[in-house]
Amino acid sequence: MGDAVGLVPITVCWGVAVYRFPSTVRTWHSVARRYLWVAVLSLAVSVTLDYPSVYTEVGHSLGVANISNLLAYGSGMVASWCTLAFLHYSTSDRASDQAEGRLAVRRLRQRLLSVLLVMAAAFHFGPARHPNLQAFGRTRPEDVATLVYWLALLVWAVYALVGITRLAGGCRPPRHQNWCRRRRWNCRPGLRQEVPAWDCGSSPPAPSSY
Repeated sequence: MGDAVGLVPITVCWGVAVYRFPSTVRTWHSVARRYLWVAVLSLAVSVTLDYPSVYTEVGHSLGVANISNLLAYGSGMVASWCTLAFLHYSTSDRASDQAEGRLAVRRLRQRLLSVLLVMAAAFHFGPARHPNLQAFGRTRPEDVATLVYWLALLVWAVYALVGITRLAGGCRPPRHQNWCRRRRWNCRPGLRQEVPAWDCGSSPPAPSSY
């Protein structure tokens, strides 16, 4: 029963990735759509590697204990980075905003690589030496390297969650609000509806006098 339940997210993620692939190819010029599809694909790889039988088989095949744990979490972190990149690009309307979005995505990529390097280095001295493939991840850290491994993952998870919540849940920062115009798209990403300019942070118009 547990194995069957574990197959549900794998099936859903791969199904969405395959279903969205043709439309992503047709709109390959859209950077935001590409990042969104790669996010779904990375998530599918992550949940697949975390499946118990796949987890154990990959570790035995490569001869490195718990390598699936590093690969699974690494894929999940790439998925979160792609989600952040998608939100940055999907809320960029002007050329200057596109340039700022590219710069923000580049900075996020550098931070992601830094965290992955820390995890990879800690993995060599901690998780890779853990004797129990299936029990790892459900036990307390037994050494400093394993603790660093989990802390690096936790730091990125909190950082990505805050970034996604900020980008997906509110208006743009104040420096972006002065260009909102009447009948433009709402500055809150994801709410693709036309609203008056004062909903984007400016003052409402004065009532007309008759």
